[in-house]
Amino acid sequence: MSDLSQDELTVLSLANAGESMIPIGRWKEPTLALERKGFLKANDSSNFVITDAGRAEHVRQEDEPYRKILESGTKVQNARTQAQQSVEQAALHLSYAARASVLVTGDSVEDAIASWLDIVKERALELAKGG
Repeated sequence: MSDLSQDELTVLSLANAGESMIPIGRWKEPTLALERKGFLKANDSSNFVITDAGRAEHVRQEDEPYRKILESGTKVQNARTQAQQSVEQAALHLSYAARASVLVTGDSVEDAIASWLDIVKERALELAKGG
């Protein structure tokens, strides 16, 4: 997240567009703050222009929302992949448990899976809650 105020972002954007900034009125504090951060420099006592660091910061600020969207998309995809892999593993192990119990109980595979699902659900809830 940006450590620049909205006014600093506005001044930086104007300076990046080629405008020199005069630190007066509402724009005095943001202009001087950007100078202290190295994003603006004074050409004389009243005209401030953007520095290379200021241009780089401007690009970073413009790209930040898109970067966040990409990061969110990556997190969603990773979570989806992990969930799908976990469900596949759970189904595989549930089938192993059902086959093992069918040998002992004589129940159908469907009944064995239904019985094991209740047990798996309870245990999964315990684990999800930190138990």
